Amino acid sequence: MWECPRWIEVYPHITGRVHAQTSPSTAYSTEATIQHAKKLVALFETNGIPKSRVCIKIPATPESIVACNYLERLGIRTLATCLFSVPQAMAAHQAGCLYVAPYFNGSAPFLLPPPILTPPYRNLKELRVHFEPGVWKEYGDTAREHPMAPVIGAIVQLYKGIGARTLVMPASIVTAKEVLALVSLKPDHLTLSGAVLDQLATAESPAFLDEDPKPHHPELPLESDPAGTKPTEPVNEPNVTGINFLENGAAALREAFAADAETSRKMADALKIFGEMEEKTKELLRAALKA
Repeated sequence: MWECPRWIEVYPHITGRVHAQTSPSTAYSTEATIQHAKKLVALFETNGIPKSRVCIKIPATPESIVACNYLERLGIRTLATCLFSVPQAMAAHQAGCLYVAPYFNGSAPFLLPPPILTPPYRNLKELRVHFEPGVWKEYGDTAREHPMAPVIGAIVQLYKGIGARTLVMPASIVTAKEVLALVSLKPDHLTLSGAVLDQLATAESPAFLDEDPKPHHPELPLESDPAGTKPTEPVNEPNVTGINFLENGAAALREAFAADAETSRKMADALKIFGEMEEKTKELLRAALKA
């Protein structure tokens, strides 16, 4: 699925990377994910967009995190999407992903002990806020009350503490108010839709937006080597100290999923939604080709 349906026209006007996502049908197959990512990169190159300007979005399942690590070693940059928990973020860092995209709407509990977070974590907002009326919930103080805010905040602080080069770029954002709440958590980038950008154009800016802007990561040029650490390098963070999330086919990440029913459910739901949208897109294209 393309990040932008008219990417060839848009490409001359951007300075960063273009993004494309591997099929949800490959999410639980390391080899299929690798092959689809390579196919996408080859398609970009055929149309004059070099590998150095491409980033492949890949759902952060155990199988696909292993694929991310392999692709990064080939020089194909990756973004771990469908990300709901700190273990997934740590695995993405160890895999060398350029980005992680934790979903703000579509949240889940994560495996860090108090005092970082306290219960309850359940019955949280779903990715379906983008498709089903009545699912989205508004909070009085989004940065403090939204159930995904502390998860993203913890990932940001975790990466800062271990010196990770993987960048945090939250996604699944519904309103300008959510954008302002996320900015206060100090992620590296945000994924914004046109509708949210329109809201921001008329939104009142809080005081913290008057601060000097954060450096735009000049240490990560387009041609940079794969980010992150080798899979065998231990990390020093509560609940993940010494855990190698990639060894033995990402067995530790698989265990983290098994211990966290909400993250597992939300991953399955996200992949189901993406799969449905992918099939509808194919049906639309088939009909157009027959016309």
